[in-house]
Amino acid sequence: MTPLKTLFLFLLFAMPLIGQHRVLLHIDKNGHQESMPLRKNEQLHDAVIRFSASPDNGVLTHFRDSLRHFTASKDLSYEFGNLEKEMMLMWFEPYADGYVREVLWAVGSDIGETKEVNVRAWYPNPRLKNLPNTDPQKNIGYYRNLNDPIDPVTPFLELATDSAWIYPSRSRDSATYGFDPLGTEATWKKGGMNVPVKPYSWHSLDMLSTGDTMKFLEDQLIGFTIENTATSANGVRQEILSMPLPDHPFHSFKFYPRGRLSTIDRGWWMRGDFEWGMYMIVEYTRNPRPKIITRRLLNSATTSARTVNAVIKVESETEPVDVKLHARINDQPWAITPMNRTSGFEHAGTVPGAQPGDSVYYYFTATDTSKRTTTSPTYGYGILKKRKPLLLLYNGKNLPSGIVDPTIYLKNTMKIDFATEPYYDFCDINFFTVPELHT
Repeated sequence: MTPLKTLFLFLLFAMPLIGQHRVLLHIDKNGHQESMPLRKNEQLHDAVIRFSASPDNGVLTHFRDSLRHFTASKDLSYEFGNLEKEMMLMWFEPYADGYVREVLWAVGSDIGETKEVNVRAWYPNPRLKNLPNTDPQKNIGYYRNLNDPIDPVTPFLELATDSAWIYPSRSRDSATYGFDPLGTEATWKKGGMNVPVKPYSWHSLDMLSTGDTMKFLEDQLIGFTIENTATSANGVRQEILSMPLPDHPFHSFKFYPRGRLSTIDRGWWMRGDFEWGMYMIVEYTRNPRPKIITRRLLNSATTSARTVNAVIKVESETEPVDVKLHARINDQPWAITPMNRTSGFEHAGTVPGAQPGDSVYYYFTATDTSKRTTTSPTYGYGILKKRKPLLLLYNGKNLPSGIVDPTIYLKNTMKIDFATEPYYDFCDINFFTVPELHT
């Protein structure tokens, strides 16, 4: 055997063999991204049925939002205007390098004709995942398109008459919100693809057979826009399956050419009141980095050490992973202790005890065998102080004549009279906040 061949075989067997992993990405009802492994040769729609309660019936029964396209004046009393051509954006954050195989979404329709949408693929602006939770419904702006006399705005830089991003002038937080959310269009298919759609149906798009491969890197945002391009003399109101009341971060945005409430607020809106019901299959070409899932500890009156648990999702339950708990009290230095695997992906650690009035902070780090580390957000809770030994509760009995507020009556009642007054029940408890009633 030649030295070159020997070296090749040595390198071949020395390299870690990383399999490809098909997973279903979706934003769940709480607004959190789910990454669910697929079975061998499982199709996207079958996977959605398996992971969802009832996706087909969901088109009819779930909350839905609409994408409007009105090319002529059409007065719909429950809409905010006419002459529309609206668009949705939804983004995801992959956990490893890979490529997108397929996307799926559901269409419903109560009125109008539903015929066609334009689907485009994007690497959205990474600033999206850092938007704050303070204002979940926020207008973030648009590009000018002065060539359109009806709707002189556009979400696309290539259609803009200049490169300036227009952010609502009345807002003073442009450094946080004033940016183009679309980022860079993927090379999958420049300009997107027009897809025929039917009412009350699921629709999927095979990315691999319709354009170039949409590859992505770990932590590089991936997303899709769907624009209502259907036409009708009476206008079209096309509904897209959605889920209401998500948590932060918000993955769903909507473009209003003529404004959401008026022409003053044209452009993209962050829609923190719902998430679009889009699914996608991605194929990871390397093992995902560790994912940390935990339920944060809440304020407590106990001064003892507390157990904290975290689920560390890696490739398999037997894969080694180095998990550490970082904790401190108030402004003290961080103390780092290893967490123990209790079963499967679950790990446990101990947060040190503290005194009443102290603040306790902690976070987790998880490092896999490839030396990739995931760091969780920092969590915190307070040790409550005992403030009042008694809690007085108004028991609902009729107050003396002329007294309508039990709080006022209590304020003007001497403590020596309490035993003769039947209006309050006394609770001898450890009360750790300031009560509303005055004693």
